[in-house]
Amino acid sequence: MKTIACINAITISPYATLGLSDGVSAYDRVRAYTGAIPGLQRVVVFAGAGARGAAPASQPHGQAPDWPPKWEIVSRAEWSVDELLGELQRVGRELADADTVLVYYFFDAPFLDIEITGRMLASHRQYFAEYTFADGFPDAVAPTVLNADMPERLRALTKPEDDPRRWDELFTILRRDINAFEVETELAEQDYRQLRLHLRCDCRRNYLLCRALYAAGARDESSLLRLVTERPELLRTVPAYSSVQIVRSTVQAVVYDPFRLVPEEPVGPVPHRACSVAPSTGPLGTEGARSATVHELAPERFGALLDMLAELCGDAVVEISHWGDAGLHSRLDALVAAAAERASVELIVRSGGVGWPAGMIERVAEAADSRTRMVVELDADDEQIYRQIRGEGFREAQQFSERALELFGERCHLQAVRMDLNEEQLEVFYRRWKERTPNVIIQKYDDCAGRLPSRRVVDLSPLHRLPCWHIKRDLVVLIDGSVPMCKQDFDLSYRLGNVFEDGIEAVWQAGEAYYRRHVGGDLPPLCWSCDEYYTFNF
Repeated sequence: MKTIACINAITISPYATLGLSDGVSAYDRVRAYTGAIPGLQRVVVFAGAGARGAAPASQPHGQAPDWPPKWEIVSRAEWSVDELLGELQRVGRELADADTVLVYYFFDAPFLDIEITGRMLASHRQYFAEYTFADGFPDAVAPTVLNADMPERLRALTKPEDDPRRWDELFTILRRDINAFEVETELAEQDYRQLRLHLRCDCRRNYLLCRALYAAGARDESSLLRLVTERPELLRTVPAYSSVQIVRSTVQAVVYDPFRLVPEEPVGPVPHRACSVAPSTGPLGTEGARSATVHELAPERFGALLDMLAELCGDAVVEISHWGDAGLHSRLDALVAAAAERASVELIVRSGGVGWPAGMIERVAEAADSRTRMVVELDADDEQIYRQIRGEGFREAQQFSERALELFGERCHLQAVRMDLNEEQLEVFYRRWKERTPNVIIQKYDDCAGRLPSRRVVDLSPLHRLPCWHIKRDLVVLIDGSVPMCKQDFDLSYRLGNVFEDGIEAVWQAGEAYYRRHVGGDLPPLCWSCDEYYTFNF
């Protein structure tokens, strides 16, 4: 069998050429892997320009890849999936015969397994497959194998939003008409998917993960399996998701909102500005004037926090507002602008859509960029059920949702929390909004570790308890900079420190001990009654 190695280097991250533990980089490992592919006839690299995002200057940078002279480099400043498939199509045609296949993978994947690749190539040929992929393995442990004519057929299924930087994007396209192709699967002996391992050195978080595993002895799938089983503490690197309190106020008494459980005054110093939100009719007309005295996070303070998160993580997904409604911040548009100014930050604005100052959603949309998303918490399409769950504000929330969809498009998500109060009407809610947007979220009910009444209608928890995803990957930051162990730590009984006083890295490392307790099955008392440990954010 003749093989053409097709290497995706569209996003050239500096982390791909940084040493792992013995001076060998992910890119060095990929070069060695490429040379070992059975039947290799040609190597083609689809390259981009520059590094991913804007890494802080204090972080180390790798060198530009030193491509071997015999490798063909196809370079573009910008790539679309259609352009990538077009180049794959061209390459396949130039060397195409009945015995030629394309082996497609990324240049920053240090754990590509040549034995798995050999098995995939053998089964691809034995069963006359057109497309062969690995299922159940971590991302970037195995390539994709395609017949030379497959790129042309896949091009007919592409959509404008397809992203050529994603590891599994070709399979995402294939699934749109999977029955039209002869597909073969290489199955993992153990399903890794629940671990959500992304073993590419494409950002600081994933680089740190790969470096930790490599230093511990990981080289291929079998050694990876041993390590993630025996030493799961290696999988905690830096936060992947941060929930930030920007305002301490709500205008609705939501039955599942833990806001009522939060102490009246924050713990520790309060380096933020107190302000009053005047009665407002809202952007679309409310059902009653409201006023509240709130504390809110100043935009310059928020910007400093974003810089700290970017410095620690390399990139950051930040949700606002924790323990409060983001729409009640008097300068929300300035906070959104601060996030948009930072190339390594993705922002999620979460709100019930009730009580927003007039014109604020338009100002937020103007300040936002393509990395800003809006989540509107609706919970019901029936006014009576809505009132049971969220109180007054049904018509305003509905109108706000319509406006948010107009302004944010597919970056707007409509959410309902599944519980006993809305279970019978939930399918109606889902179907109605699904006609408007693919982004409908049905979230599980959280009783806040037993401190709220139990309203769940089904138990989705695993048979065996896992180490908590939130302690592993989430960081919660309150207005004054205090960091609880997790979102359930309302009383700050497990306070990790203060990001503005202790530094964000020290605060994050303080949570390591609690994660290790979870790994060892020694749960802190707060966790005994909590069933959020298996849930996962964006």
